[in-house]
Amino acid sequence: QTPFLEVEMKNIWFGNGKTTGKLHFDAYDNLLCQISGSKNLIISPPYNNSHFYESHLREAVLSLNDLASAIERTTEGLSQTTAMVMSPVDINNIDWDRFKLFKEAKFMNCTIEKGDVLYLPPYWWHEVKSRPDESEEVQ
Repeated sequence: QTPFLEVEMKNIWFGNGKTTGKLHFDAYDNLLCQISGSKNLIISPPYNNSHFYESHLREAVLSLNDLASAIERTTEGLSQTTAMVMSPVDINNIDWDRFKLFKEAKFMNCTIEKGDVLYLPPYWWHEVKSRPDESEEVQ
């Protein structure tokens, strides 16, 4: 056995090419395989953590209560660990008074196209914007 080759997490994401994955990091290796369209990524190494005001989203199940016309959040029976690490900074509309340290963050921009594969190491911050392939029409 080779522990460094073991798969810890398997995810597949499908979308219409018009989605944004807000600024976050994952605690595992990522291979982004672009099948159609393209993605624009803003990437930053882990040493910038303090600039992103790290916040944690806990696991939860959301359900609609028709009688109360409300959405209810339940954590019963779920892990109390972090489900996702996000930044509260909206990089398209930055509140500079609230997020002063964000000015010091260093970023790289990257675009992956159909057929590209990008390796993203654990704990690297990234925001991902998908763009559809205009030549492909889905009906």
